[in-house]
Amino acid sequence: VDDPVSQAPLEISRVVVPWAEANDVAVVPVGWNEAGYPQQVNRMLEELYVGGKAGEYQRVEMRFQKDRSALSAGCESINSDGHHQLWRDYHRDLSELSGNETPWQAWNSKILGNVVETCNENPGKKIAVVIGAAHSYYLLDGLASEPNVKVIRMDPFLPLSEDEIESATDPLDYLQALQPLNLDVLPAAELQRLKPLLDQLDGVDELRGDYQLFLGKYLLHTKKPKEAVAAFEVLGQLPRDARSKFDGRVRLFETGLVYSALAYFQMGDRDTAVQRLQNAIRDQDLQAETREWARQVLTLINK
Repeated sequence: VDDPVSQAPLEISRVVVPWAEANDVAVVPVGWNEAGYPQQVNRMLEELYVGGKAGEYQRVEMRFQKDRSALSAGCESINSDGHHQLWRDYHRDLSELSGNETPWQAWNSKILGNVVETCNENPGKKIAVVIGAAHSYYLLDGLASEPNVKVIRMDPFLPLSEDEIESATDPLDYLQALQPLNLDVLPAAELQRLKPLLDQLDGVDELRGDYQLFLGKYLLHTKKPKEAVAAFEVLGQLPRDARSKFDGRVRLFETGLVYSALAYFQMGDRDTAVQRLQNAIRDQDLQAETREWARQVLTLINK
């Protein structure tokens, strides 16, 4: 992959890499992607079903999901022994059920090999491994048997205090934390959690457009389409080439056009929604992906 960072989770691309570049720390990709992984998982599941093990698999999956939901999603929890054991047991059960190494184990074996190689190429140096929580146990287990590697776990440094977190958080961090507002549906508790984060952007001049965009999304989620229209129409006053700081790609003016149509539709004003979408589709100055998005929304509205 020419640009692995572009495929990495936001925590890597928006936090780890910028921090590393600012501090002149080398970044080595060790497992950002596994080609064909979803297909490998599907094949494993098909073999379980064909082999008459569907019921056993469902019991393993239900037990895992139940135990997982009982754990907190905070940093302290996902770096704890209990969380590591949960994932360790889950993949062990899947491996025993399938009678083979699972695609997950095969992928993580490659990641472990890459980490060990990186350690061996940098003797005596401190190396931070940033990895998804579900992968952690595999690396901890594998690295424990490496004679030339001393593992320093993350959990002794947790929990971080509220003051520590706040002092290390800037407006762009709050913006990234609003990602759930891009989803179609959110529970009330999640919306309540996101509102104080959204408020942190109010008055931040360089994020004025993003604040209005995500404020409008929040208002749509809370069924306040009239107020949402007002937020989205602020974006129409911005230069057409002004881009969202959230991803550096989306044009705020264009996004506001489509979202305002959705807000009008939520208000019950279907005619205005359709007209706005049709205008967006005809506007050749808009990005092709925006016009395609407008077509898809229009199709849904017309059903």
